Amino acid sequence: MLAGTLALASCTRESAAPAVSGSPSITIGFENASPRTFVNNGYTDTPVITWSTNNANDKLLYVFRKSDGQKYKYVSTSTTEEVVRTFEPDSGVPDLTNDFSYVIWTGRAANYDNTKISNGIITSTSSLTLPSSQSINKFQSFEVNTNIAVAKPGDDCLKNVFGYLRYQVPTGPKGKATIKSVKFEADENLAGRIQIDYRGEQPIASIIANGSKSVTIYTRYLNGYYEGNYLWAVLVPGTYHNFRATITPFVTEGNAEDAATGTPFTIYAGTVSILRSQWTDGGVLPNRDPSLPEWNGDTDAFDYGYPVGTTHKASLASSVFKTYGIENDNSNNSEKRKIGEQVLVDGITYGGPGMMYYGNRVASDKVANGWSDDYPFVVPSKCFFSFKINRPGTLRFYGAVNNRDAIENTDPVEYAVRVPTYYLALVTKKGGERTAKIIQQVTPTEVPDGNESINRVDNNINSAAWAKYWVTMTVTPEDMAGIEEAARVYLYHRNTAVATLNVGYWPLEWTPSQD
Repeated sequence: MLAGTLALASCTRESAAPAVSGSPSITIGFENASPRTFVNNGYTDTPVITWSTNNANDKLLYVFRKSDGQKYKYVSTSTTEEVVRTFEPDSGVPDLTNDFSYVIWTGRAANYDNTKISNGIITSTSSLTLPSSQSINKFQSFEVNTNIAVAKPGDDCLKNVFGYLRYQVPTGPKGKATIKSVKFEADENLAGRIQIDYRGEQPIASIIANGSKSVTIYTRYLNGYYEGNYLWAVLVPGTYHNFRATITPFVTEGNAEDAATGTPFTIYAGTVSILRSQWTDGGVLPNRDPSLPEWNGDTDAFDYGYPVGTTHKASLASSVFKTYGIENDNSNNSEKRKIGEQVLVDGITYGGPGMMYYGNRVASDKVANGWSDDYPFVVPSKCFFSFKINRPGTLRFYGAVNNRDAIENTDPVEYAVRVPTYYLALVTKKGGERTAKIIQQVTPTEVPDGNESINRVDNNINSAAWAKYWVTMTVTPEDMAGIEEAARVYLYHRNTAVATLNVGYWPLEWTPSQD
């Protein structure tokens, strides 16, 4: 399969129909290689292309007259989807029973089909083109009108000009596609404008202009999600060297049109042969880079799918907090705001109790005596933020302090904001042993006063003037070197000189610094 190597397996089957006789009518179907025949709740190995009901171009064939190469239009009035279809000469078409050479279907209307024939070779200026960008627009199929097929006297079906690469897009837990697009590349041209030589037993397509060494296939988006399972890439038959696929995965799965995509990765297959009217099986495509360690593809990690330098800003979605019975109640009912247990939202664990939700921020008490049994005085059991990471990077956040101390001997009374020390702890597994340590602690020189409403306004917080209040903490490559699974980060604050210290944290931001 296409996961380092490509398993080669080809299948073929022709649909039975009367031999082409030219006139007064033509009854004909296609060869194999479309995923549209449904048998026993599963698709057959060699499904057959069918004529559709809603594609007007499926009701047009073009016939070349043998004596002078003139092209004529044959039409169908069928309103059903069918394997074979009957076409009648259009109005004014002469009787070609004993004077026709070839039949062609290009998937184009009469005004746009500019094919012509000379000495048994069919050419065009634009009609005979295999596009380098193909969007799936049929369920588990290939792009409509991409296929081109021909026949000549004695054939019992239209012979497909192209070959096919079948591959499977895996689905995620919600049944949606986990891959948005696949770009197939080779040292030779895979697509472009072609000519068709059907002087021998089989039609031969060759690229004559606008050659492209890549073909990109886009998964279909319909009814609110991207569809997975079997898909077909249409390719010019031939032997391709250094054949490879660059896969753009979704971070999780394609359950929305703007679903986040991860870092593209490339897998190699070596030499691959695409045969006319047959499909080569590419197997199930991976939705994560198989060259990475298994943990590096941990989809629960907060950095999964985010390229180096791209920031993942945590979501404080009210709908998720409400699932835990937590909401920012405007009546100042503090009970509704309390995070009484550990809550997971968008990859961030909010370690209650001792935390409260305010819509645009989470306020946390300081860590005092609440420590984990496994890592006392390093990893807290409450009042923390934690998430998993696969790679080193930087953590950035804004914290507004909600406690102040009166300054004595002043008139009027003035206040000083209590200053927290922020701690970043990291739990890693190396050499089979899991350990935890505090990798950084930061005591800011300036802290915003959370009692002043201006210091809680999002537009201010994200402005240049408030940059001095933001805190950046770093997990270095040395911290992550040799890890055997995704590491877990813990953020919290302390100040042993004060009894209480409450800080409002705005959504955490994590930026991977390297792969």
